[in-house]
Amino acid sequence: DATTPDGLDRVEQQIEVKSAVQVIVRLEFLTVREARISHEQQEKDATDHANEGLQLYEQGRYSDAKPLLEAACDRGNMTSCNYLGMLYGYGAGIFQNYARASVLYRKACDGRQMYACTNIGWLYQSGHGVPRDYTQALSLFHKACDGGDIAG
Repeated sequence: DATTPDGLDRVEQQIEVKSAVQVIVRLEFLTVREARISHEQQEKDATDHANEGLQLYEQGRYSDAKPLLEAACDRGNMTSCNYLGMLYGYGAGIFQNYARASVLYRKACDGRQMYACTNIGWLYQSGHGVPRDYTQALSLFHKACDGGDIAG
């Protein structure tokens, strides 16, 4: 077990010692550190894309916002998934596609984005992009409400 002095990276290596002779072990932290740094950079990029995409969305520049929201959503930013779902759901700057909106809302709702739970609830209530299902809609509205979205 070894940890870097800054405490940010850790590596484990099992070694079988078969004699009482001195054993020298070399642990490589580089791949561990590179993976962590790469992951941190991806998270930062997703946040940057999300922030820029949300600004463009708020300005009504929907077609400019779409690729940024897609990139951020693909990297796990659930707010971006919800807003991308709204672009598809409203047909804002792109062709309206309720089925695609429902997939994005579901992803964001499962990712604890409560506004998305409300949004997909509305789709179930209206039967847009998903089969009309009042029980499912009610369940999603409850989830959203319990999670802090007053619209739910």
